[in-house]
Amino acid sequence: MLMAYPNTTSRDFRDILRNVDSAQPRAQPTATYRVATPVNWKNNETIIIAGSVSNESAKTIVPHGWQEFKPALPIVPQPGW
Repeated sequence: MLMAYPNTTSRDFRDILRNVDSAQPRAQPTATYRVATPVNWKNNETIIIAGSVSNESAKTIVPHGWQEFKPALPIVPQPGW
């Protein structure tokens, strides 16, 4: 993660903590399950299936299915399935 702010802009530590949580295997295994965390994500909230995952691949990763708000934005409960 790279975060650059001008000196006159305050830092949002919630976003820093969200990024740290997102990278922790116990909280959000983004590499293992090929998912992404949306902005303002908190542990145990819904996540996004990575855009690099095809629908065919997603069927094996998430056999119980997913919800799509738009074809390019499938969301699922946090892994642990």
